[in-house]
Amino acid sequence: MSVALNDQGQLKNVLLKKFNVDAIEKIGLSGIILSHARVDHYGNLLDFPSSLPSFVGLGTMDWVGGGEYAAKKGEKGLVSFPSSFLTNRTYIEMDHVGTKSNDPVKRRHTTTRGATTQAAAGATTAVKRATTRGI
Repeated sequence: MSVALNDQGQLKNVLLKKFNVDAIEKIGLSGIILSHARVDHYGNLLDFPSSLPSFVGLGTMDWVGGGEYAAKKGEKGLVSFPSSFLTNRTYIEMDHVGTKSNDPVKRRHTTTRGATTQAAAGATTAVKRATTRGI
C-alpha cells in the first residue's frame, strides 16, 4: 500500500480571518494541541511558528519516531507524520489536556533536525484555546 500525504491544513486561514489579522504571530497563541492523527492527511504544522510548543498525548513521540523519512528508510517512524514537523520544535506529552493551567506535563521533547532530546518535566503550561485538527 502506498501512502500519499495531503496537506488539508486550513486552520491558519480560519484563524487569520477569525482574528482579523494578517499573520499568525499577531494572534498570541501560546501553544498548539495536536488532537489526533490520520493516515491520509494532516494539518500543516509548518503554518505556525516553530517557537510554539505542540502538546500531544503521552507516548506520541515514541509512536511518531523519526516520521515519514525514517519509515521510508526502514527505521522507526510513522509514515503518515511529516518529518519536517520534527525539526526545531518542542513537543510536550501530557496525560490529558484540559482547560486548567495546572495540567501536569509528563515529558518534553525538543527536536532539532530530526534528532529528539527528551527530559522529564515537572512544569505546568497553559494553552490558549486553539487546536490543530486533522494531522
